[in-house]
Amino acid sequence: DGNLVVAAGHGIDFSAQTQSGSTTTAELLDHYETGTFTITVVTESGSLTVNSSNNTGFYTRIGGIVHVGGRIQFSAASSPSGQIRIRGLPFTQIDTGEDSELNPVTVNIYNPAVAPTGVFVAEMNDNGTDNILVRDGGSEVDGVTACADHFDAGSLIGFTATYRHA
Repeated sequence: DGNLVVAAGHGIDFSAQTQSGSTTTAELLDHYETGTFTITVVTESGSLTVNSSNNTGFYTRIGGIVHVGGRIQFSAASSPSGQIRIRGLPFTQIDTGEDSELNPVTVNIYNPAVAPTGVFVAEMNDNGTDNILVRDGGSEVDGVTACADHFDAGSLIGFTATYRHA
């Protein structure tokens, strides 16, 4: 009567199940945790200051999958330009050496100083890092338009992402 306790270094072994036919790399569920992390923001030039009362993200990790979310508000802006990177994720994303580790991110923008030319887009595309890249979808051929200058004091970014960690 109580919780199931798994000894350190062990997990739940699913190797007796029938394989799906695809390549299996692991069948041991060996980790579960939830918690918080402190969000920071980096721009290519200038800066955006995250309000310290609105900078906590939340996460759940199940095995090698991490789900994160948060909502940040900027308290100051000093000539920000370039792309925005939301940093401080609790685990680095996996680096497979190819684009298979690209992970979708949902991002909501509130009170931008400048309306985007398209829609704001976000993705985790920096192999082996702990950040989310936010861009203006715009009308660029490759879909990449810097957007840091769209934000000022009072602007907010809400996000959720699910990714594989290293």
